[in-house]
Amino acid sequence: MFNINSQLEHLQAKYAGTGHADQNSFEWAVNINRVSYASYIGRHPMLAYVAIAENESIGRERYNFMQKMLLPCGQPPERDEDLSYLLVIVQHALSSSCYALCLQKQLVSVDVC
Repeated sequence: MFNINSQLEHLQAKYAGTGHADQNSFEWAVNINRVSYASYIGRHPMLAYVAIAENESIGRERYNFMQKMLLPCGQPPERDEDLSYLLVIVQHALSSSCYALCLQKQLVSVDVC
């Protein structure tokens, strides 16, 4: 079992496209698209096929693929960790203001808020 895990870690370190447990679906899609575009650029027959299909020159298709490699899936979405951190801050601020309001009204229990 240890041997399999060490082999998997070695592959993940060597190739970015193999992914890892903390990788979200957006990062996975970006890796897949970048590997695909790099494959198209590196294989002249495939690049020529796409150029003929799109009625463009091979150089133009190579340029288009390299441009698509920058943001293959668009802008990345906001991370859930950032949003959950903001939610904790807002909840803390609301609970603090609720506690202060209860103290001003001299309520016995804070649970009323």
